[in-house]
Parts: sequence; C-alpha cells; structure tokens
Amino acid sequence: ISDQLLYSYCAQKNRRSKMEDRAGDCRDRDSFFAVFDGHNGVDCANYASSHFARCLIENTQYAVGQIENIMRNTFTELDKRLTARCKNEVFMIVSLCRKSVMSLIWIKPLHDLELGEEVRRIEEAGGMVVPIQGELRVNGILNLTRSLGDIDGRPMISSEPDVLSFELDNSEYLLLLACDGVWDSLSEQAVYSHVAQFVCKNSQENYGKLAEFIVDRAREAGATDNLTLICVFLRPVEDLWNLFTAET
Repeated sequence: ISDQLLYSYCAQKNRRSKMEDRAGDCRDRDSFFAVFDGHNGVDCANYASSHFARCLIENTQYAVGQIENIMRNTFTELDKRLTARCKNEVFMIVSLCRKSVMSLIWIKPLHDLELGEEVRRIEEAGGMVVPIQGELRVNGILNLTRSLGDIDGRPMISSEPDVLSFELDNSEYLLLLACDGVWDSLSEQAVYSHVAQFVCKNSQENYGKLAEFIVDRAREAGATDNLTLICVFLRPVEDLWNLFTAET
C-alpha cells in the first residue's frame, strides 16, 4: 500500500505479573504490522519484534517466488536465529500490506488443539495431545501448536506458519491484529459491535483510542492475560465513520 497507514495501538499488562507481548510495525511504501505474544519470558518476543521486518526484507531481496514462500522462508530463518539466542516461545499474528495484496500470517490461534489436522500432525511427529485441567496441551505442556524459538518442543511444535494472501477490493475498512488475550475474551461479533459503538460515540479525531476501547472491553469481559491490539485503517478514517454513522 503506497500511502502510510494510520493505526491505533494498545498494550496492557492486565492481571499478569509481566508484560510479554510485543508489537512491531514498519511503515514506508509497504506496510508491516505484527503482534508477538511471548510465553515463559519475553526474550523471543523482543528479538522477533526487533528483527522480523529486517529478516523479511532480506528474504524479499534474495528469495524467488510468491509472497507466501518469502514469508515461510522468513519464519524459518528467524526461528534459526531465535533458537540460537532464546529458549522461550512466541506466537505471532502478522500482516503485510503490499500494493493491493494483503498477506495474513498466523502462528496461533488458528492452530487450535481441537483441530483434527493439527492433532494428526503432532501425533505423526511423535507427540501427543492430552487434557490437563480441562485444557488440551501438546505432550501435556504447551497449549499451542506452533511458535518461534521453542527448541524443546520441536518437531511437534512447528515454526511453519499459515499464510493467506488475497486481493484488496476497497471494501475493507479495518484490520485488527491481537494476541489471544483479546480473542479468547471477545468474539468477532463482539469486536465488531465495540468498533461500531466507539465510532458512534467518538469523533474521527479520536481514532487513535479505538484499540484502547476494545482492549478495555476485553478486560471487562474477564480477560486476565496480557492484552495487545493493533487496529490498522485500510481506508481513510472518515470512511469508517461514515460507514457506521450511515447505519444508525
């Protein structure tokens, strides 16, 4: 996307003792946004947030093929660098907007332990999925299936992401990137309703507070985990306001 994208960002430690989420953005002619959710420490999230964009650029220069391959190569290379430096886990939600194409890269929560394909992949790699106090965990330890920097969990815990690319057709207004603390507390419909509520009660000049408003709603809904949210405006802010005010 040639124009610099406006965005709203909020990160809260919430009820956890430490803040292990990190966010990264790289906004020039191309736009890159990411949420990095650290586990058992913040070292990997710190490293990934500082180096992912540079690693992506390096792979863009030397890799041949579609953006999906470039992204997978970037994750592979970053995971190698991470495992040489860190021993924590981090899952990521990344968005790359390039020209008229949006690429979404998910480590989690799409890779849910209740999905049959993920369970089969883990079992074929020699692992197992077992319930611990009502929550499914890989080998009884981790409640995620893909991450960066998790040395001990390989090969059951994979660093290979899912990449989804699609053409933007100018019908998209807003992109939301959040950690599981937000998505575990709010449904997609609830988030939509909160966006509409914020727009109807605030002027366009307050667009930068949208993420904080949604994060506050997640906390009110019972979230105890770290909360991080990036709201990226894919069209002019006034277009989003016109959309919702026209519906009321």
